[in-house]
Amino acid sequence: MPDEDAPPDLTAQLRATADRMALCFAQQMLAAEKWAHPGRDRRALTQLLALAERTEERGP
Repeated sequence: MPDEDAPPDLTAQLRATADRMALCFAQQMLAAEKWAHPGRDRRALTQLLALAERTEERGP
């Protein structure tokens, strides 16, 4: 993450990028578990997306 004295625009951009990377990683981890039930994966991804939206609404 950027330093505390970094411009707010840079901080917001880096946080958004980190959030997208985390969601991508989570999706890949869910997809890698071939034994998992698709409903569980769908619920987990829905919860992750909801968490990402709440985090985005809070802002930096």
